[in-house]
Amino acid sequence: MKNTVSSELIITLGAPNDRSGKLSAIALSRANKALELLKQKPEAKLIITGGFGGFNPTNKPHYSYVRQYIVNKGLDANRIMGEIASSHTVDDAVLSSRFLADFDVGKITIVTSSWHIKRAKFIFQHFFEANKLEFVGSTDIEGNELEERLEHETKQLKILMRQGGVIVE
Repeated sequence: MKNTVSSELIITLGAPNDRSGKLSAIALSRANKALELLKQKPEAKLIITGGFGGFNPTNKPHYSYVRQYIVNKGLDANRIMGEIASSHTVDDAVLSSRFLADFDVGKITIVTSSWHIKRAKFIFQHFFEANKLEFVGSTDIEGNELEERLEHETKQLKILMRQGGVIVE
């Protein structure tokens, strides 16, 4: 029998931080969007993703900086259900699904950047029931950086589609 966690769960995806652990505009935007949703949904629990990779040049996992930020902003730490030491979006989905395997969760809201939703949705739907998923985007960049991100996302999504979906080794 599965454990019931809550009727709703929010997963905020990892993003860059600098060498001192300072969260990037992308990470702050995602964390703030998650906080906004958690205030609207007092029964919801939170999972924070992001461990190590090119987005985090420190010796502490990215999620620890996000955790510190949101708790400092007033979130009760007991609402944080878990932290996932992922290194990219596929990891976010795979490791979150493994973490939640023994839990019965109603709705799962994935918080990411608006420009990242299409690929995140494609990936997460390989590991979770599509009807349980909702995607909420934060707005965090504009101009040339946004164009570069959109180009990267389009390229990565095409690779996933060309290979027939998400492949986990």
